[in-house]
Amino acid sequence: MNSPNSEVDGIEETAEWNWKVIAAGVVAVLALIFILQNTEKRSIQFLFFDWTVGTWFALLVTFVLGMLVGWLLAWFIRSRNERAPDQQ
Repeated sequence: MNSPNSEVDGIEETAEWNWKVIAAGVVAVLALIFILQNTEKRSIQFLFFDWTVGTWFALLVTFVLGMLVGWLLAWFIRSRNERAPDQQ
């Protein structure tokens, strides 16, 4: 037998899931628009490397590298603070 709370929990979980699906759909549509508007090729030069890639790909790689650096920096600061909290 189902309790009244289990029905409410099921509705809340479904509403949360629907919200996430809608948000993911909006992000996917915006990403597709971004890619379609930035299809021209660009020459990227770094040190002794030279690549010709789509603008959208170069921006995507830059974004992902920036996120990675930010995540690593936050992880480093968090781990340093956890090791020595009394030295602050």
